[in-house]
Amino acid sequence: MTGERTFYGFASDPAAKTITLGEHGEAPAEHVLSFEQPAPDVLELTGKLGEATIAARLRKIDLEHTELMTRGFRWISERPHNR
Repeated sequence: MTGERTFYGFASDPAAKTITLGEHGEAPAEHVLSFEQPAPDVLELTGKLGEATIAARLRKIDLEHTELMTRGFRWISERPHNR
């Protein structure tokens, strides 16, 4: 929440239904999260990340209907799109 970036390495084990996030830095740490896929477009992650317990539900979106794909790319915008 401070805006500080943290970079992680990633490894998955589909048989055990876990992902491992490896922290880079002076004291590298590994965080193991369990995952479930209750529907083809939903992924649920649970586990501990440092001292925090997390539960996240990720939903796959159709990339063909995102703003970049529907609006198109423009090198030069005569007026800002976000206003």
